Amino acid sequence: MNGIHRWLFRLSIIIQLLWGSAPVTATQVVRIGVYENQPKIFLNDQNRPVGFWIDVIEAIAAAENWQIEYHLCEWQACLQKLEAGKIDLMPDVAVNPERAKKFQFNQEVVLNSWSIIYAANNANINSIIDLEGKRIVVLKNSVQEKNLIKRLAELKIKAEIIQVNSFSELFKKIDAGEADAGAVNYFFGNRFSHQHRVRPTNMVVDTSQLFFAASRQTNPAILRNIDEQVNLLKADTDSIYYESQKRWLFNNPLLTIQNLRAIIHRLIIIFIIVTVAIVIIWNYRLQKEIKLRKASQNQLSYQALHDTLTGLANRALLLQRLEFAGHQIKNNPKSRFALLFIDLDHFKLINDSWGHSVGDALLIKIAEKLQINLRETDLAVRLGGDEFVIFLESITEIKQAIDVAERILTHLRLPVQIQAKELFIKASIGIVIGSIHYYEPERLIRDADIAMYQAKNNGRNQYAVFDPSMHQTILERLSLEHDFRKTLEQETLELYYQPIISLVNDRLQGFEALIRWQHPEKGYINPEQLIAIAEETGLIISLGQWIMQQACQQIAQWREITNDDKIYVSVNLSPNQICRPLFVEEIENILQTTKLDGDALVLEITEGVLIQHLEIVAECLKKIKSHGMKNPIAASCGVSRMETT
Repeated sequence: MNGIHRWLFRLSIIIQLLWGSAPVTATQVVRIGVYENQPKIFLNDQNRPVGFWIDVIEAIAAAENWQIEYHLCEWQACLQKLEAGKIDLMPDVAVNPERAKKFQFNQEVVLNSWSIIYAANNANINSIIDLEGKRIVVLKNSVQEKNLIKRLAELKIKAEIIQVNSFSELFKKIDAGEADAGAVNYFFGNRFSHQHRVRPTNMVVDTSQLFFAASRQTNPAILRNIDEQVNLLKADTDSIYYESQKRWLFNNPLLTIQNLRAIIHRLIIIFIIVTVAIVIIWNYRLQKEIKLRKASQNQLSYQALHDTLTGLANRALLLQRLEFAGHQIKNNPKSRFALLFIDLDHFKLINDSWGHSVGDALLIKIAEKLQINLRETDLAVRLGGDEFVIFLESITEIKQAIDVAERILTHLRLPVQIQAKELFIKASIGIVIGSIHYYEPERLIRDADIAMYQAKNNGRNQYAVFDPSMHQTILERLSLEHDFRKTLEQETLELYYQPIISLVNDRLQGFEALIRWQHPEKGYINPEQLIAIAEETGLIISLGQWIMQQACQQIAQWREITNDDKIYVSVNLSPNQICRPLFVEEIENILQTTKLDGDALVLEITEGVLIQHLEIVAECLKKIKSHGMKNPIAASCGVSRMETT
């Protein structure tokens, strides 16, 4: 038994030693990627990582007993190392869908950031439309690059994108004259732009929330620890988190010099009240920091709720106001509000004819007109493209909304001067009235849109008040549009030819081509309705090409049969067809394939359209005449030839 006791005693000693040493774990090594992005993260003169992110991660490492191992690399190389698991963390990374698939991220926002366009001092760049044809530098594979390319594509602005690996290289490109502008984060630009021949603009490229990114192999506990420590740092206003922001991010050297001079001045003149002076300066700096934060928050909030081009409210702000109106109406069931959905008539024609710079300038003018005579409680909104909304708060009767709609139509009918051009624009307006039984935001916008389309169907340049029966009309219209697409694809439309007889000698001169559609279920479709569907669906171009092809083939056959090379066919066109860049080439191709001369085809457009878009159509006709076509166009009265019975 004594041997057994000795063995048990020794075993207990070993267990105690092992158990006692268990809590003393080895210090955890965390590998962190470091790239140049001053002043947030960079290498100082001693080749040591410094900056806001370094201060924060070292404070977290000290609290968590981590040993940090820095890995120096360029931005793209750091991301590749992180994806391969060669480093554990990378600071200063914004989340996007592509990165969310590759990396893990902590949950607590570490820093809010935004980027703006810096332009060369000698470049005439003040708004996004000025970027047309310019050379723009961006950080390769950055959020700024993706957002800028997306914004330019939405506005159909063509610019040359130049990629670099750092913001320092970006400013050097502009200094060297190799670029006109660049997208730079606010913190870097604020600190270093005065060292270069650049100036800030008012164009905000993106707003971002920045996090620590981790590889898929990194222990998720590290990210949880980061969130805990970041929350603790944010809760303490005297922590390194705020001190580092003040030191690295919001430290403008010019302002600092002014503050130091003010302090020295006070110390010399009123030395006996130095304590009071220190308190005043401390309070000034505190207020300044608060103002900077508020300015940052206000700028981010403004960009999130307003349209970049026109400065009007955007869809997000409209939805907020509608939600608030819904809450108000629950407390006051008798109250009402209105929504006016506005769509510009034939705006695409202006864009296609004069270019997007003119179109954008026109949208800005329209935005100004829409705000005329609005109350402070009302809201003008741009949903996108040429669609606008007016929100009228607290109305008592529908007549108030109708009066506003009529005023808008009156203002829009007045000509607009843009780039020495006199443009005319009209609009169709849909009206809905919100009430205690009808206040859901998305439903209101949808129904106002439906009413707007009803106004277009009624002849455009007018308003229509929403009625529930319009739902069925829209469904029938959508069904008809679907059937029309199939009919056009299958080429089952019919062309009728109305003879043109000379009143002088009763001789046959030619024919008018008339389009007809016999629907298998609905029967004969009114030509006016058919053309409206074609224009709204964008199929008017394909329809017009088909009509010209068929009409030219037919007149070629009749010329051969009658041995009369004087007869012609008359085809009606929409302005959208005439002003297309390849329109003349398409006509010449049809005439060549059918072996016809230019005098075999007469193109017609209604006088109403000519008057409404006289300057645009005249410009387009110059291009047609420059190709030597005979009798290139004739004006017809009343409705389109395609629409006549």
